[in-house]
Order: sequence, then C-alpha cells, then structure tokens
Amino acid sequence: MNLTWSWSYFGLRFQWMIDFLHTLDNPEFDLKKLQQMQKKGKTLPRDVYLKVAEKHWEEWLDFACARTAAWTREMLAKMRKVNPEVKFAMYGPFHIYAAALKGPECSRLTCNANILPEHNAFWQFEDYPFSCGYGIERSVYALTSCLLSMPGSAIYPEIYTGGTLKQGCPDGAVFYAHPPFGAEIGSRERSPRLMIQYVVNFVYASGHLTADGFRYWVRQGFQAYRFTRPWYEALLEIWPIVLEHPADSPLRSAAFVYSEASWRAHKEHIIEGNQIIDVRNTATEDVPFLYEASRRAGICAGFQMTDSELEQLKADQVDTLVLPPLKGMSVKALKRIRNLHAQGVNLVACEDVTGLEDLFGVRDTAMKH
Repeated sequence: MNLTWSWSYFGLRFQWMIDFLHTLDNPEFDLKKLQQMQKKGKTLPRDVYLKVAEKHWEEWLDFACARTAAWTREMLAKMRKVNPEVKFAMYGPFHIYAAALKGPECSRLTCNANILPEHNAFWQFEDYPFSCGYGIERSVYALTSCLLSMPGSAIYPEIYTGGTLKQGCPDGAVFYAHPPFGAEIGSRERSPRLMIQYVVNFVYASGHLTADGFRYWVRQGFQAYRFTRPWYEALLEIWPIVLEHPADSPLRSAAFVYSEASWRAHKEHIIEGNQIIDVRNTATEDVPFLYEASRRAGICAGFQMTDSELEQLKADQVDTLVLPPLKGMSVKALKRIRNLHAQGVNLVACEDVTGLEDLFGVRDTAMKH
C-alpha cells in the first residue's frame, strides 16, 4: 500500500512506524501510548503522521522500504522450502494512474524500492491513461523511472480497453478522475490503434542511461484486460517491428536528470489531503513536469538518467540537460554540468542553481519561506 494512505497505518505498518520513531529519540512522540494503540488494533493518529511527513519523510521512506524488503525475503525463504523457484507478483512498482509528476523516487512511496527481480517475478503496472484522462507521456516517464531505480525489473502495464461496463469502473481513482464512470467507460470501446501508440511509447521512449550504457524496457509484457479481437490484432501488427528493430540508443536529445541528493536536500514539503495525505517534494516534480510539457509540444522524448551518470554522458549524446534544483548535488556533478555546457549543451534548471549561479546570471534563486 502507498505510504500516503493514512488509513493503512495499522497492525504491522503501525508497528514499523513505532520502531522508526524509536530511532529518532524525539520526546514529542509518546511511544508508550502509540504502542498501546497499536496493540488494540487502532490506526496511527493523524497528527503523528503529519509530524513525520513534515520533518522525517525521506528517512521514514528509507526505513519502511528496508523493512518491506526484509519481510519479503523472510516470506520467500519460508515458501522456497516448498518451492525453491517461487516468486511474488504484485501491483507496482508504483500506481501512476492515481498520481502525477513522479520520478525514480516513486517506488519508495509503495515500499517497493528495495524489492529485487529475484524477489518479484513481474510488476503489474497500474496505468490507465484512456480511463483517467492523462497523456501516455506520463505513463512512460513513470515506468522508465522505475526501471532507473529498480534495474532488471519486469514491469507489465495493465491496459483497460473500455467497452460495455455499464456500472462504471469500481476503482475510485478512475471514476473520481472522470465522474461518474471514468472517461467514456460504457459508451464505446477505445480504438485498437491506441494499442500501437501505447506499445511504441513504452518500447522506444523508455531510454535511460545507466552505468552500463543506454537501456530500455526489454522485459516486456502486458495485462490484457477485456481485450477484444481488434486489440489483439493491433498488438500483433506492431510486435514484429518491436522484435525486428529493438531500441538501441536515443537520438541526441534532452536528458532528464534525477538527483537523490537534490531530493534529500529539499526539505520543504507540500502536505495536503485527509485520508490520502499527499506529501509532495517539488524537487522531484520539476523535471517530470518539464518532460510532460516537452512531449506535449512534440519534442523528442529524450532519456532519463541520474546525476551519478553525468561523468559518462558525452556532449554528442545530449543537447539539453533538464536539471532538478541543484542544492545538495555534489561538486563533481556540478563540475561535469559546467563542462558539458562549455561543450555546447543547453541547461534548464529549476528553483535553485546553487553552484552554477554565474551560468544562469543570478545571485541566489533558492526558495525562501
């Protein structure tokens, strides 16, 4: 479950939160009272959640992901005594249909960041652009971000085709997006030609630079939900092209850069909601926003990367670096950005250009509240 779902903090998750609060040694948390509530089956108080979200969110995500991975290994060890080859298969690594502007950090929100391919056979990627009314550029950015942070994972998009579901979609995140039944659900089936566009988007726009060079979405598969014959035929029409012409490397284009150091250095959070209490960090939203805007403008999809791979990036591979806030990024990374710019690479930055003020012609752009 997503860590922003406040009602999910009961039982084991509540206990993990108590264990995390012990590591803080902070007297403002009444751990004895919280433990009593947990044993009675109650839910974590909202005010405790909000304090953690405001002051310790990144650390809590780290802790929860580590605990989830340990629990997963423990469960697999027990099951593999019966079947040594067994693996899990789960929704994930993140449900982009119920969110927006998420990058490589998104798998932390669902506690999946430390789940390895040896633990999980495949992820069922909840992505419903046709039903929820968002562009497929959001789909591929989120999937590629998950590949960047969880290399080697098999991620299979779940596809809704529409059709004659007269009672509407039972998923709240769908029917709330386009009340009362999702976008046009029950009125007509989507065009099967969308399947071709969908496939091409994932296959050829999922480029990401790793320590081993450029990689793409290659462990490919789909969950075909209520497919009709025309949809299968559309898939069969495009798939020979996928097999005969696999993606190799992107054209010289924009690199959309993620920095964990930037994410951790940016301490201001936007916290809103009631039962789903969203905890947003604009340091990780800026670059996905610019990616979606550029795709809608018809610009080449480009590729994703982390700041740790800047050293191996060559100027003839990239025409523009799209950067997160620079505060927190290493001197080495900033030096490499400066070097690439000197070789003719354009720079687009967001919010804070600490360390490169002279290139942008400013003195201080850091946000102050």
